[in-house]
Amino acid sequence: MNDLYEKMSEVRKDVAQDDVIRDCLTQAGFDADLADSGLLVGAETYAANLEEAVESGAFGAPFYITPDGQRFWGQDSLDDLDQHLAELKG
Repeated sequence: MNDLYEKMSEVRKDVAQDDVIRDCLTQAGFDADLADSGLLVGAETYAANLEEAVESGAFGAPFYITPDGQRFWGQDSLDDLDQHLAELKG
């Protein structure tokens, strides 16, 4: 993986372009078809989820927002989250 990062930093081109990514993969000894494997879609989904989380007020992990807007943050709040969800379910 370090070879890939080195190649990407060496080219000084727009690494958001598919042809640049494919070329960097090839130069680093990887199959250029990896660019078509969904990695970019995953990165785009991650970015969209991150933006939504920030807009919703999330500030740590794990962070849960229930359908009624209650917020629960941290591993130690999971019991409270379970109880709240049970109350919502009725």
